[in-house]
Amino acid sequence: PMFKETDLQEFHARFIQERAGLLQAIQREQARLQAYTEENPDPLDLADRSRYQEISLNRLENLQKWLAEIEAALQRLRDGKYGICVRCGKPINPERLAAIPAAAYCIRCQAHQESLYP
Repeated sequence: PMFKETDLQEFHARFIQERAGLLQAIQREQARLQAYTEENPDPLDLADRSRYQEISLNRLENLQKWLAEIEAALQRLRDGKYGICVRCGKPINPERLAAIPAAAYCIRCQAHQESLYP
């Protein structure tokens, strides 16, 4: 096997902790956005409000993408497929996983994905 059981448990604990933090950040951002919208009903502030909403929605989208990556990594851990590229099936370089624990692709396949969806 590529990882010792203790390594896998460590990754699992880290992902669970990260997921909890992301869920809190998403809730905070949603509450902030709602409060801002309710507190600033002035139509003259519309441009400011729409700019704020755009930034906030962007932040929410990024948090939700990150959350989806963590969820997917947890699923790969449960399925015994953690550390294996989901595209080519080859092991992902351990240094890459150390830097990006939720990585789903090896370097080569990541580059391919980025060329498809820049």
